[in-house]
Amino acid sequence: MIAYADKGMKQYPSDTAVMPKFMFLRAVSLGKVDVPDTMYTAINELVLAYPSSPVIPMAKEILRVLQTEYGIGQPLEEEQNGKGGKGKGKNLYFYNPDELHLVMMVIVSPDVRIEALKVRISDFKNKYFRLARLRIKSLMLDNQRTLITIGNFDDASDAEDFVMALRNDEYVLSGMEGKNFEIVSISMKNYPAFYKDKSIEDYLKFYNENYKNEKK
Repeated sequence: MIAYADKGMKQYPSDTAVMPKFMFLRAVSLGKVDVPDTMYTAINELVLAYPSSPVIPMAKEILRVLQTEYGIGQPLEEEQNGKGGKGKGKNLYFYNPDELHLVMMVIVSPDVRIEALKVRISDFKNKYFRLARLRIKSLMLDNQRTLITIGNFDDASDAEDFVMALRNDEYVLSGMEGKNFEIVSISMKNYPAFYKDKSIEDYLKFYNENYKNEKK
């Protein structure tokens, strides 16, 4: 469906009647195969570009759901406070190793060439995880940090296999000695909370306490 929507958007870029429909189809399709913030971004672009389109009410409802249930686009609900131990990191995240997972690489150093790093990760994936259907994406976590995600993995165990191998691959990490970066796995349901909170320190506390049994 994504390919169909992309084709339609290329064929009818100036048609204000069908263009928003293709954008909506593409956004919803992305939501089925990618992380929630990707769908949020695509839906938000649609709302801003075609505010009077008939699909906008449905688009806004999806934004509302993503905001309230995933914390994307607005602060996370305070009702999470007090659930599960002390510390913000524990309150935000919930451990379920059987959920779909991503591998995250959080990079602080501005000296790291992100596109070159993504190429090395892709080479690594093709060499050691050839059968896995994985996507490598990057985005700015904030003004100083870049986030690279690799996914999707069927569960925490598969994601941790990738994490352990990636951490020990000299080719991928070449030139990154001494640079500030972290490589961890995260469930698809916890990812939106991390993306909103943006504290790698808090997530590392949760990760180190809960994923120790998944680490090889």
